[in-house]
Amino acid sequence: MRILFITEPLPYPIISGPAIRIYNLLERIARENEVWLATLLMSPGEQQYIPELEKFCAGVVTGQRE
Repeated sequence: MRILFITEPLPYPIISGPAIRIYNLLERIARENEVWLATLLMSPGEQQYIPELEKFCAGVVTGQRE
């Protein structure tokens, strides 16, 4: 099954309650499904965390929050 998961904020690094919950949910769903993540970046520096999410997501699409 293909799943598009839309979230704000980026679920990585996993240092807060919402990020921990979203990260774990994504990782578990991706074990048996093709998961695509669409998320907003709060700052340009968050771009460095995308490769961690691409380890189990089929793709990660980002936008910049204004």
